[in-house]
Amino acid sequence: MNSRLDTKSDIIKRVPKNVKTCVLDILKNYQIMGFISSGNFGDIYAIQHSKKNQDTKNLLAVKKTSKTPLFIMKVAFKSSENVSEVKLLKQVTQRVSRRSPHVSMYYKHYLCDNTQFRGKRKVGVYKSPSNWTTVKKGKAIITLMEYNGKSLYNFNNTDASIEYKMLFQLMYTLFVMQENNITHGDLYFSNITFMKTPKDEINKVWEYRIFNTSFYIKQSKYIPVIIDFGQGESGPDPQQYADYWKESDVKMLLEEWQDRTRNEEIRNFCGTMLNYIGESDALLRRYLYAKNIARDFFKKYTQYDQRMGNITQIWK
Repeated sequence: MNSRLDTKSDIIKRVPKNVKTCVLDILKNYQIMGFISSGNFGDIYAIQHSKKNQDTKNLLAVKKTSKTPLFIMKVAFKSSENVSEVKLLKQVTQRVSRRSPHVSMYYKHYLCDNTQFRGKRKVGVYKSPSNWTTVKKGKAIITLMEYNGKSLYNFNNTDASIEYKMLFQLMYTLFVMQENNITHGDLYFSNITFMKTPKDEINKVWEYRIFNTSFYIKQSKYIPVIIDFGQGESGPDPQQYADYWKESDVKMLLEEWQDRTRNEEIRNFCGTMLNYIGESDALLRRYLYAKNIARDFFKKYTQYDQRMGNITQIWK
């Protein structure tokens, strides 16, 4: 996935180094295509290469867009919780993306003393999940990050092998996150996207390693990507909270997929996995660790697709 790393490197070279910077300076070499969404706690803008001078002083005048951007810019109130979320995303990029391409990549963030907030219906955003005070203007944390496509709600699929493949890739990613003491905490389809695979990687076989075992997946047109770590946590030692750390994200992903899939076989298989979560036996509970379920989804995937090609590293 070198193309994603190359894009990140190029963008970082063309944005300011000073962390205390606002939108006008950040976008000297880029321009806003439009806003993608505005929620309770932040606004997401689509960014592309600059083609003309643009007035970025009035963010409320920016129109909505559905075009694919080069990258995205998130504008949120500068609260301790929002700053922590950005720091966690940075950790995910540094620790998890080195082993899994199925997480969104952080580029850079800035602290701005004064900017505008849209929010839903242009009424502003809440300061943080613990402080529902609405603000239309004020201090902000502005984050530049990778655009990862539309959510899985928009993914129309009836091929079981594709779903088993995605479930393996996502469970593998949860395993890597667990190894790095990171949880997501909000694994609904709205926070999982399907991203276009670079053309030169389609039909190549990627290698996924769980300890000393290699698993090979032939890549298709799209890959699943986990985004939005706003409800996530990092550390302390997960052994202190073994059940929570090992099961919470796994359970949420299985429940969501069971509710959303159109394939009865996959729905039943997710249900079988979920039945073990309530068991008191320690051996059964350990069966729900992400690495073990990933192996089971891989077995299901290979029943549908035995084709193999040249092995490539999933990440360099």
